[in-house]
Amino acid sequence: MNNENTFAFLIYVQEYAADVDLHPLPQAFDNVAGLRKAFRDSSFGIPKENIFVQPDPTSKEKSEFLAKLSDIIESGVIKNLIIYYAGHGILDDKGRHYLFVERFYG
Repeated sequence: MNNENTFAFLIYVQEYAADVDLHPLPQAFDNVAGLRKAFRDSSFGIPKENIFVQPDPTSKEKSEFLAKLSDIIESGVIKNLIIYYAGHGILDDKGRHYLFVERFYG
C-alpha cells in the first residue's frame, strides 16, 4: 500500500496542573510512541515526515499544530487523515463526554 498521502496527527497530554482531580498520565507518551512506530512500520508505511506528534500542547503550540493541519488539508494532497488523542476525558453536568486538553485553554 502506498501511504505517501496519508498523514497522522498524534496528540498526547501527560500533565493536568490546573485540575488536581486529573492525575498525570505518563503512559500517554508510550501510547503515542507505540502508535508512531506502528505507523512507520512496513505494514502501514506512513512516511515519517507525514507523522506529527504534539505533546502537552500550550496555546502557542496549539496554534502552530492547527496551522500545520490546516495547511496540509488545504493543500489537497491528503488521501487519509488520522488524528489520535491520548489523555483524559471528562463529563459535563449533562453527562456529555469531552476530551480534556487543559493547556489548549491557557
